[in-house]
Amino acid sequence: MAKTTTPISIQKLTVKEKWENYWKRVKNNFRNRKQLIDFLSKVLIYSFAVITVLILLTLVGFIIYKSIYFFQNYPGGFWGFLSGRTWNANNNQFGIWWIIISTFFVLLISLLFAVPLTIFSSLYITEYLSPRIKAKVIGIVRLLAGIPSVVFGLFALTILGPLFMLMGAPSTSNLLVTSITLAFMGLPIMISLSVNAIENVPEAYRFGSLALGLSKTHTTYRIVLKSASFRIVTAIMLGVARIIGETMAVMMIAGNAPDGLKIDNGFLNFIFSSITTLASTIGLEMLENSGPMHESALYAIGLILFIFVCIINIIVISSQAIKSRKKNLHSIKKGKKLTLSTSYNAKKMNRLFYNKIEQTRTIKKVRDGIGFFFLISSTIIVISFTLLILVTIIWKGLFGMVWHDLISTSTYSEGAGILSAFLVTLLLVICAMIFAIPLSMIVAIYLSEYAAPSSRLARIVRYAIDVLSSTPSIIYGTFGLAFFIGVCKLPISILSAGLTLTIVILPIMIRSIEESLQGVSPGLRSASLALGATKTSTTIKVVLPNAMPGIVTAIILAIGRVIGESAPVYLTLGTAVRLPIAGFLSPGASLTTQILMLSKEGSTADAMRIMYELAFTIMVLILLANTSAATLGKKMAPDYVRVGFKQKWTNRFAALKYFFSKEFYQDKKVQIEKKWQHWFRKQRARKQARIEKEQGDK
Repeated sequence: MAKTTTPISIQKLTVKEKWENYWKRVKNNFRNRKQLIDFLSKVLIYSFAVITVLILLTLVGFIIYKSIYFFQNYPGGFWGFLSGRTWNANNNQFGIWWIIISTFFVLLISLLFAVPLTIFSSLYITEYLSPRIKAKVIGIVRLLAGIPSVVFGLFALTILGPLFMLMGAPSTSNLLVTSITLAFMGLPIMISLSVNAIENVPEAYRFGSLALGLSKTHTTYRIVLKSASFRIVTAIMLGVARIIGETMAVMMIAGNAPDGLKIDNGFLNFIFSSITTLASTIGLEMLENSGPMHESALYAIGLILFIFVCIINIIVISSQAIKSRKKNLHSIKKGKKLTLSTSYNAKKMNRLFYNKIEQTRTIKKVRDGIGFFFLISSTIIVISFTLLILVTIIWKGLFGMVWHDLISTSTYSEGAGILSAFLVTLLLVICAMIFAIPLSMIVAIYLSEYAAPSSRLARIVRYAIDVLSSTPSIIYGTFGLAFFIGVCKLPISILSAGLTLTIVILPIMIRSIEESLQGVSPGLRSASLALGATKTSTTIKVVLPNAMPGIVTAIILAIGRVIGESAPVYLTLGTAVRLPIAGFLSPGASLTTQILMLSKEGSTADAMRIMYELAFTIMVLILLANTSAATLGKKMAPDYVRVGFKQKWTNRFAALKYFFSKEFYQDKKVQIEKKWQHWFRKQRARKQARIEKEQGDK
């Protein structure tokens, strides 16, 4: 008899029951609520790290997408685009050969000025200055880095240009003025990174060279410079990316002539030619393009510019990898064994040795003097140029200011519209910070706390950050114009410009915050984890509070970058001076773009006055941002001791009382006597050593 089986009935679950069962399984995988939060936070952090890579891919993808139309329809194709000798949008002639050549000569002449100044001033700052003076000089260099590009352009237009006109230049806008200006714009990043490279040279190299009798100058050039040369070259390469991508200053001072480079008419006509570069061509014609073909050609220029920057980054990263893999830096060569001659005469050898020293003593002193002259003169040039810009802005901006201009809201009826531009800039800063702070914080936490050293995702994220940090700002502007305004259908407004500036400042903030997080002692993390805290709790309650001074400094410095940025704002915000009545959806002009528009309208006396008023306002805001960053960084440090208001003024009155007391002058008298006694002892010791040396020679 066959055995019958009863069919099993399958119960169908509702959607709600399925989700309940899913969450039960998820909760069973975690022992408590803390582990679940730790898992979710890890997923969030990894997701934001992937977003950074997606930003780079989206930027590159949109530039390529917007360039395809041009390459498909242009008769000459890609090579005709590169080798064409004429750029004339009205006749559909889009050859960028002369623009590339002009960009190359601007870069070459800029490096002829920037490279020696970078090397000599970096060596003098690290090897000869005391720590106190060194901190002040580096502060001046950082101040030069904070000057916006339009302020550089204004200074070159009104000071450098007329100076070269006295030398025979036909106008204030030419190749030489552009190259010198870009050289000083690229100096801050070159000097800062070169100083870090020289400081990392082991002290044993210096002491060993000095112990062998080499002079300080000889040690600086032959030992220190040679040891740090690789990283100095890397710093110069990053400065090259900065020079190639500059837009706004070049638009103000280059002359903007695509075919204006004169090679066959003599040297003076060559260096005083009116030119345009790849980046300035995009900035000049993007908002006034004559049609889809012209617009796509400008995106194609952006693609070429981006390729140049990527090549520079690949060279830098690959060279660093090759350098790190070299294990034997000093190879020992086997040679013949030394044998002591039987006719060795110690007195004769000593006499020959001292005679050789006396013969070359003068030559060495002259050589060391020339080398020291280059070191100190380069540092003086960098400091003097920075102070000259600041003094010019203060003199023409502050002492020539019409105070009614500060509260004017439009440019009608001879107004300056500074108040409107200030409010637009303020909203721009707020909008950019709303998006940039959380994104940069989470990505920096991933790189510092979660990423393994050999992680492939971490390497990809770091490469994306490196490429984004060296990408010219005009490319960000074209991306914002194509994506946020063209695809997302946002209006030309503060919101569009703020989103674009978020991508601009993102790499800088991630790098700075990551360095702050890595500066926290590993012992604090270990102690927190040993007490049973999760990774998320340790990061939030231990790492972030101890890294807060550096984080606040990074945020404030990024605010200064937003205030001084002009190229992305010019393409995504607009140029009309008006009050931001509609909030973040308002168009308008920032402080920097208003300077650019006034420079286009002409160099009248009123326009120059307003431009310097705007430049003075920008510099005051940036100086306040830098000062606030330094002050808050000190006050938020873990070892900072808070002094009350009463105690602070008590200490000040005590110091003032001591200054006017008799003990102060007695202490100063003792200090001066000690210094003179030390100087006299030093002179006597030198005289005694000279006498003993002369007796030994005899």
